[in-house]
Amino acid sequence: MRFHFGVLILLLALPAYGDRIDELARALLVDSSYKVKVQAALVLGKANDRRAVPALLEALQDENDTVRGAAATALGRLADPRTVEPLRSLGSDPSPYVRAQVAQALKLFDRPIAPAVLSPRARHFVTVNVNGTESATTARLAEMLASEIARQPEVTLTVGGDHRPTAQMLATHRLSGWMIDGTLRLKSSSAGLDCDISVAIETYPGQSIKATASAGASIPGEPDRTSRDMCCQGLVQQLTEQVASFLKQQ
Repeated sequence: MRFHFGVLILLLALPAYGDRIDELARALLVDSSYKVKVQAALVLGKANDRRAVPALLEALQDENDTVRGAAATALGRLADPRTVEPLRSLGSDPSPYVRAQVAQALKLFDRPIAPAVLSPRARHFVTVNVNGTESATTARLAEMLASEIARQPEVTLTVGGDHRPTAQMLATHRLSGWMIDGTLRLKSSSAGLDCDISVAIETYPGQSIKATASAGASIPGEPDRTSRDMCCQGLVQQLTEQVASFLKQQ
């Protein structure tokens, strides 16, 4: 199924909070004012939404040291393990301010983490993996898809705070494990951006394919970060419905 939509239609279909994360991420990366970028980075850090991670990682390369420092601070608050190495790479940043913010951010990864409380309604553990040629886009899509799937009351993305639980951990909590393993394809043309994804729904950790799903979107206009975000949002909407339908049958 392929969806063709414009900006207004897509935004009206999305949850308000999700819109805000996307808007803040765009402001962080494209706004001409460094003050706006700094505020966007700090708000993204406080939002505690890991969909912000790809934009914050990109902002670590901003030409303005205040923006780089704010992005480091936000990533420290989110404490996503994938960001440790990119943060460490800024340890030699020419700006003393950035180096100080990076040091403070890395300390936050060592703070004690309270054991996650598993919802009594949880029946399925789900992990999401997306492959493709554009690492930033695939990472963002994986984060967005996982976040939306987790809105299902019977789904959890962690077990005891672990994003990669063992089979024994799943059995202890009486959870079925699933991996959503997708391949993203992007095609730019003068007409706009086409994006398609093919997904295998596999058992976890055994990775035996039980179902497949697919989604596609076409965004008219100049292919850029905004159109990529819109493509991801369109794919997430379609895939979430298909995955939710599959899980309800299990």
